[in-house]
Amino acid sequence: MLEERAIMLGKQGRHEQALAIYVCMLSDVQRAKQYCERVSASRAPGHDEVYILLMRILISPPENWLLGVADAPSLSPSDLATAIDVLLSNPDKINPSQVRISVISKTNH
Repeated sequence: MLEERAIMLGKQGRHEQALAIYVCMLSDVQRAKQYCERVSASRAPGHDEVYILLMRILISPPENWLLGVADAPSLSPSDLATAIDVLLSNPDKINPSQVRISVISKTNH
């Protein structure tokens, strides 16, 4: 039921949680990238930061309790290479200053 949960969260505009499910719990980065493509193309609220959220999750995965799932499988480790690939593959959809601020603030916590 995790994929259904991600879909519902996405419809509610809760992109970070939806992406965390795809990346951390389902270990499906490709699906997370497809999610970002759909949100970005739709111009829905949050479309301008969805790739930033994905990069943040890849660099610093959230804890289980942040996902609201106590018995989740172990989360994915940090994946800097994939985060860089997301950045290089989508330069027209990512504001470089947002990357710096978002990623630095997330990794300093």
